[in-house]
Amino acid sequence: MTPYLSPDKTHRALEIAELIQSDYERSLSTGKDSTWHYKSVQASLHVPHSGLAVVIVRGTEGPKTGWHVGADWVRNLRAVPWYDQYLGWAHSGYLKGARGLFKVCYNDILAVRHEMPVGFAGHSKGGAEASDLAAMFYRYFKPAFVVTFGASRPGRLAALEGLPFDRFIHGRDPVPYMPPWISHPKVSVEYSLPPVDDKIFAVQDHGITGYISSLRQHLVNHEELHGPI
Repeated sequence: MTPYLSPDKTHRALEIAELIQSDYERSLSTGKDSTWHYKSVQASLHVPHSGLAVVIVRGTEGPKTGWHVGADWVRNLRAVPWYDQYLGWAHSGYLKGARGLFKVCYNDILAVRHEMPVGFAGHSKGGAEASDLAAMFYRYFKPAFVVTFGASRPGRLAALEGLPFDRFIHGRDPVPYMPPWISHPKVSVEYSLPPVDDKIFAVQDHGITGYISSLRQHLVNHEELHGPI
């Protein structure tokens, strides 16, 4: 049974999902969307209206964005379990990407953390790598949250014990169950979002736009039942 999804939590998730969508769109129009780069792994820093800094790790891009799509899929398919002394057993491709990203963003994120709380988020591959990245930074400060949408499985990540971790799955999105031989983070709370429109193929439920539509509909449904928030 899906746990209760409060309006406040829904608003925060929607705000982050819209930031993820804007990063994708900016990447399509300019080829650049990120504050930090490690090979094909990219992350951006946002300070939304909530007053919390959010580090968003970009997910797998489409063919219009060039060579990144090939490198992203190589990382997706590098799904051999790999042991990290701090994170435990993890998806080797995502672990390698998060390790590289950690090295290039470490100083910047610690500086931001002195000014405000910092959370981590991502969609698809980006959600898995954001989870790894949050676990790595947990050694230095407690992240405000981790929020993922349709994230692939990065591993158990026991290092995140005690951290607010919301994992959203939209409709029949198959990506959060892949690869089946690697675990999702056990500390996460899973929220199932019903699709707004029926899709022919389950994979169509994976796009970030579907997550945004479902979160918006959830707020509408709540207002119809309980009045304006």
